[in-house]
Amino acid sequence: MSLGRKHHKPVDDMPKTVSEAVDRLLLSLSEEDKALIRGTEKVDLIRFHRSWGMGIRNGFGLWGTNKTLISALPPESRWADDSSMFIIEQVWERLRGG
Repeated sequence: MSLGRKHHKPVDDMPKTVSEAVDRLLLSLSEEDKALIRGTEKVDLIRFHRSWGMGIRNGFGLWGTNKTLISALPPESRWADDSSMFIIEQVWERLRGG
């Protein structure tokens, strides 16, 4: 997992939808990381907030740079911290077959 890694890339290279963000994250995860996430209870996903979540916030422009992705999120999830948790939950749901 690229936990907490900062990314400085143009907005054009960032995902524009939640589904695209999830797809990109799934491609970047090892099988071991996928198993870890899949085996985590939803309520415990918060453990990834400060590390993996920071990488998502920075890498996907959730601090305001990537307005297209931010506007694709539910209104209650448009603050950067909430956005990354929403995306983490979507990855978790996809890994669990949802």
